[in-house]
Amino acid sequence: MDGIHLQLWYIPPLLFVLAADLLQSIINRARDLGLIQLPIPLLSTSDFPILQYANDTLIIMQGCARQLFCLKALLGSFSESTGLKINFQKSMMIPINISQDRLNHLARTFGCSTGSLPYTYLGLPLGLTKPRVEDFLPIVSGCEKRLVSASIFCPKRGGCS
Repeated sequence: MDGIHLQLWYIPPLLFVLAADLLQSIINRARDLGLIQLPIPLLSTSDFPILQYANDTLIIMQGCARQLFCLKALLGSFSESTGLKINFQKSMMIPINISQDRLNHLARTFGCSTGSLPYTYLGLPLGLTKPRVEDFLPIVSGCEKRLVSASIFCPKRGGCS
């Protein structure tokens, strides 16, 4: 199973939601037709595992060259139909239980770079083990800095009201 991180160009939020829904539908249809397969059995949803936020898309797939060719064709059709450009050079393939040789072959096939676990996605640590409290310190520190800078708008006594 591979995580493929795709970079889409900036579009307004509502348009992104519509485009994201279209991409989900296209990939679900390909799954229904047997062109791609779920990486693991899913009990809680019938949707193919895709995470999307802002202009980031994370697709979790099996490490199969045939399925990657299919995904690349689907993304090409999606790009042509929406006018959105997919930057494969900014995309990254993260392996889970795949040899380095196979990973390199799959990444060349897809036209993207490779990464490794653990890595940070949208500021959150992703890996195969449960994150430790220390893994969240950069996020907590960032929130703390924002709260401190916002506190100048609050009276000295009694806090914000």
